[in-house]
Formats: sequence, structure tokens, C-alpha cells
Amino acid sequence: MEALCALRILLRGGPPAAQRPLFEMTSFVGLLDLPGIRWRPSPPEVDPSREIRDLPPALARLLEPVDGLIAIDGGLHVLGARSTLAWHDLHQVWKGERALSVLYDAVFPEDVPFAANCMGDQFLLRGEAVIQLIAETGELEHVDASLESFLQRCAARDPEIWLGLRYLEQFELEKGKLDPARVLLPYPMLTMAESAKGVHLGAVGAEEALDFHASLARRIADLPDGARVKITIKK
Repeated sequence: MEALCALRILLRGGPPAAQRPLFEMTSFVGLLDLPGIRWRPSPPEVDPSREIRDLPPALARLLEPVDGLIAIDGGLHVLGARSTLAWHDLHQVWKGERALSVLYDAVFPEDVPFAANCMGDQFLLRGEAVIQLIAETGELEHVDASLESFLQRCAARDPEIWLGLRYLEQFELEKGKLDPARVLLPYPMLTMAESAKGVHLGAVGAEEALDFHASLARRIADLPDGARVKITIKK
């Protein structure tokens, strides 16, 4: 069965953001200091023989004691470098079959993906700076000047670090805890104007979501703001 609907694209932008609210900076030492840890890999899910010397030094140091985790009550997924789980392995989206630099024109091979939010948006290191890839559109946004500062702000739930927590809260009130290997897929898409009226949320595998988002971003890349598109949903 297929349901068809026409949606209006509303790319991110618009009026300047309001002045950033004050927030309390937390002390940060390592990943295990992040609040709201929901998942971390078990020993059998980590391959200690895998090298991490090709990673930026700050990221290699971060992943040395624990090979990634999911924290901030499910809003932030820090990827692992020695993982045996494809959905948790940063090499899959850096140099592997789902390399972001292949899926998205704006991402360079030198950009190192290291995390994602619960909506499937990706965080990457470009040099020392942290940038965010908006998965639905392929747009890049500068987030922070350093990895440590970015994680401090995540820990403090700085509203400028968009983790999608309100959507996660909505989903878990309606359907229960989000599986670690899944991300949220809203309908309408958040890039669509209709999403301002509210969205329905489903959970899909992180790899499936990435394939879908990259395909969507390619299809709408050359469309102007306000263009109308038709999305086919197969049930």
C-alpha cells in the first residue's frame, strides 16, 4: 500500500537566532563523565587489535578508556573506533561502505565522523573544529572550536547543541525506550514546513536511516526554499 503526500520544503535558515541563554559549564574529563549514559559496548563488542593511530589525537585519547557510548539520556551517540558493531563503528561512516564523504558532497574525506544525535544527524571533526551534518539536507553547520568544548556543552545541555531531545522524549512517552542501534525518523521530515504542526516518530536502524537521509539530501539539493515535493510511503 502506498500513501502519497505533497510537502513543502523549508530548509534551515530564517531569522537570526536569539541570544544564547546562559548555561552552567560542567567539568569534563572523559566520556564516562557524560551524564545520562544509556549504553556502552561490552568487552566482546570491542576488538582491541584495531589501531586508532589514524584518528585525530584528541579523539584517540577520548576513545582509549571506553570505545564510545550513548549518553545525554539517549541524545548523543559517540561512535567507537574498535567496535565489532557496524552501527557503532566510526570507520563505517569515515572510510567504509557508508562513508559520509561519498554520500554527501559537502563532507571531505579528511572530515572524521565521531558522533550522531538521536535523529541521525552526524558530528564530525574538521581539523580541531566540530561541525554538524544535517542528515536530511546535507548542510553543514559549525558547532564548536574543539571536541572537549563540544562535549562540555552537550553535558550541560546547551540548547545550541541540537541533540533532538524533545523528539526523543516524545517517542519514549509514546513507544518506550529507543533501541541503541536505532535512530528516530520523523514524519513529516523536519526540513518540511508541515513538521511545525507536529510529527509522528518511528525508529529505524541507524544504517537504514543514513541511506534514506543521504538519498533525500541528494534529491532536494537543488530545490529552492518553498518548493513542493511528493513523498511516497510504502507500508
